Amino acid sequence: MAEYTPSSLQFTVEQRPGGLVIQLVGELGLPPHTDKLQSELVQIYRSRPKVLVFDMSRLTFVSSLGIGIFADANRTLRKNSGQLKLCCVQPKVMEVFERTRMTAIFEFIDKIEDAFPSE
Repeated sequence: MAEYTPSSLQFTVEQRPGGLVIQLVGELGLPPHTDKLQSELVQIYRSRPKVLVFDMSRLTFVSSLGIGIFADANRTLRKNSGQLKLCCVQPKVMEVFERTRMTAIFEFIDKIEDAFPSE
């Protein structure tokens, strides 16, 4: 019988002069990890950041639920004249965006600095 090890997700939020950076570490799979991130995002939306960057350099997996979180963030930020940028997406994670045909709705960048050119 296979043993199931629950996924783990850690994240940190860093304030930048032009917005926020959320570094994601681990797997963005199922609750409760997705719930914690969504709860943090609700708080972030209240501050109406102009730019929100997800640093995905250490994200090893994303589920369709995770893709939905990014889509919701993109929609919410745009509604408030903000921008969402996905940075340093690893090939395995990018494959999920490609399979779900979501690459057209997100802005992907190679370096965090690209999101904040005036820093």
